[in-house]
Amino acid sequence: MTIARAALVSLAACLLAACGSRARDASSTVDIADAAADASNSVAAYDRVTPRRLLPAGMPAVAVATYRCAGAVTLDARFDNRADNVRLRGAGIAATLAGQHPASGIWYGGKGGELRGKGRNATFTYPDGRAIACVADD
Repeated sequence: MTIARAALVSLAACLLAACGSRARDASSTVDIADAAADASNSVAAYDRVTPRRLLPAGMPAVAVATYRCAGAVTLDARFDNRADNVRLRGAGIAATLAGQHPASGIWYGGKGGELRGKGRNATFTYPDGRAIACVADD
């Protein structure tokens, strides 16, 4: 649990203990533990619906591209900039690859292969090591 989450859980537990339905009564440790669990669940719910990272001004949350690759392979890519991943579909490929933070261009990798590129040009590497050159549609 991060420091911010721990602070939020502690604050919620203190507030709930101090402002509970039994005003001015001493709260039991069970009440405080229940309040802390409720706060922790609220933080977890918040994390599920809140973007994982802030985006630079002008960067879309999601971008899509269609790549035409060697061997008549077509790859549809859905880049999720908040989650920092790309979902690839097409020609027997169904993979979600995690962002790898290159110095420039794109680089996504994982068990489903690797996608690297710059500008409209990219290379998709299958999990078995075979690579194909691709170009994004205009």
